[in-house]
Amino acid sequence: MEVGMAEKPDWVRDFDRPKGTEIKHIRGNWYLYERSWRYDPKIRRSRKVSGRYLGKITPGGLVPSAGRARRAEEPAVSDVVEVGASSLAWSLTGAMRERLARHLPARWREVYALAVVRAVREPALRRSAAHLEDSALAEALGRPSLTPASVSSLLRDLGRNRSATCSYMRESLAADGRFLLFDGHRILSASRGSDLAELGYDSKARFRPQLNLIYAFSVGGDGAMPAYYKRYSGGTADVTAFADLVSEAGLTGADCLAVADKGFASEGDFALLTELGLPYVVPLRRGNRFTRGRIPSGPAGWDDAFVYNGRGISCMTLPQEGFNIHVYLDTELYHHEFSDACARVEGANDARAARREAEARRRSRGSGRLSDEQLAALAPIDVADALGDRSEMGTVTIRTDRTDLSARAVYEVYKQRQAVEQFFKTYGDTLGMDATWMRSDEATEGLLFLNHLSATIATAILEAIAAAGHSRDVSYRDCVQMLRKVRACRTPDGWRAVPVQRKVGALCEKLGVDPTDLSLLGGQDVCQPNT
Repeated sequence: MEVGMAEKPDWVRDFDRPKGTEIKHIRGNWYLYERSWRYDPKIRRSRKVSGRYLGKITPGGLVPSAGRARRAEEPAVSDVVEVGASSLAWSLTGAMRERLARHLPARWREVYALAVVRAVREPALRRSAAHLEDSALAEALGRPSLTPASVSSLLRDLGRNRSATCSYMRESLAADGRFLLFDGHRILSASRGSDLAELGYDSKARFRPQLNLIYAFSVGGDGAMPAYYKRYSGGTADVTAFADLVSEAGLTGADCLAVADKGFASEGDFALLTELGLPYVVPLRRGNRFTRGRIPSGPAGWDDAFVYNGRGISCMTLPQEGFNIHVYLDTELYHHEFSDACARVEGANDARAARREAEARRRSRGSGRLSDEQLAALAPIDVADALGDRSEMGTVTIRTDRTDLSARAVYEVYKQRQAVEQFFKTYGDTLGMDATWMRSDEATEGLLFLNHLSATIATAILEAIAAAGHSRDVSYRDCVQMLRKVRACRTPDGWRAVPVQRKVGALCEKLGVDPTDLSLLGGQDVCQPNT
C-alpha cells in the first residue's frame, strides 16, 4: 500500500522519483512501480493504473529488478546484424549524410537512420527501433535512439524546422542547366488535426481527405531524381502550386519545365502557365484540333526521324502562335496497338460465333433463347470497320512553348516523365508511403521529409540495379530482401561476416557489394587473420 509523505523515511522522501512512476510501501519495504492514467468511461474520468515493478528503493538508492537489470546489460544492437542492404544504401548516400549533418547537426543521425530503415525494411515507424537494432547502421551511426518518444519528438522538430529541410533540398537542385520537371501526387490523410487535408479524388478514384504533394525533379542524362517538394491543401491545383514552389526553392521560371499528363492539357492551364512564366511540355489527347486530319498516312510525310532507346521515331512539327505542336510516330508502339486492337476484335468475333453456335443447337431442339434481332446482332464484326481510322495509332502529340527546342529534345525531355512516374510508384506502391496518420500538421511535415529521404534512397538503389543491367529481372523488393541476408555476427575477436548463399553472393557481385566488408561495424573480414 502507499503511505503519506510524513511516514516516509528521509531516504525515500529524497529519492528522485522518475516521471510516470509511483512508490509503494509493501510489508515494510519500499518499491518503485510504473504508473499511468487511463480514462474510465464508467466513472467518466481518468483513474490511476499501476504498471511494471521497476525495483526496490533502499538507503543506497534503487536496486533494479532482475529483468530490468538484465535489459540494461543487453547491447543496443543484436549480436547478429544485417549488413548488405545497409552497406548498399550507405555507399549511395554519402552526399545525403553530408547535407543532413550541415543542415540538421543535432539530429541528423536519427533522421538518416530512419530514412534508411524505412527504405530497406518497412515504413512503419513503430518498428523502426527494432529494425535498427538488427542493422549495422546502429554501430555506424553511434546507436541513435529511435524509441517512440524520440521519433515523435523528431517528427515535430522536423515539422517546425521547415527552413532547415528547405535548405537541405535546395542543395539537391540542379545548377548546371538541367531541366526541372514538376508533378503532383496525392497523399491520403486520416488526420483530424490537419487543416490542409481536403476531400477529393486521387488517381485511384478514392474519395478521401488528402494532401497535394508537389515535387520538383532534377533531370539529366542519368535520369530524374527528386529534388524539392512542398505540400498543399488537397484542393490546390497543381499548376497554381508550381509557381509557389519555384519561388520558395529560389528558382526562376527559365530553370524549370512543367511536364504533366494528358489530363492537364486545358487551355486555361496553358494560359496560367504562360502567365506564371513557367515553360511547359504537355502531351495532348489523340484527335485534338491541332492534329486532326494532318497526320501523314505514310513515311514520306514526316519531317524527320531519330532513334530513342533503340526504337525508330518519326516526327513532325506544327508551328502555332507562341508554341509548337510536335507529333511523333513510334513504329513499335504502332504495331503493338494494331496487334492488340486486332486481337480484341477477333476475340469478340470468337465469342459471338460461340453464342451463335449455342443458339443454333438450342433452336434445333426447339428451345431457342434469342430473338431473331438478337441473333442478327451477333454477326461477325468487320475488322477494318472496327479499327476505323488508324492514322493516330502509335502516335504521341506534345505541346510546348519552348520553341527553341528541337522535336527530338522535346521528346527526350517528355520521356523523362517515365522516371517521375516510377518515383511516385516507388513512393506509394513499393514503399507504402501514400497515406499519413499523423495527428498534427507539424508531424505530417516531418514525416513527409522522412518519406522524401527514403524515396530518394530507393530511387538510388533502383538506378544502381539499372546500371548493373538487371532492371528487368531484379525488382527493388527482391534486391533489398536478398541483401538483408548478408549478415555479420559478434565474436570475442570482433565482428565476423557470415557466409552467404550463392545466389545472394551473385547479386552482391552485380551491385558491387562486398559481403565480407564490415567497415560499417568496424569489424574484421572473415577471410582476414585476427589482429
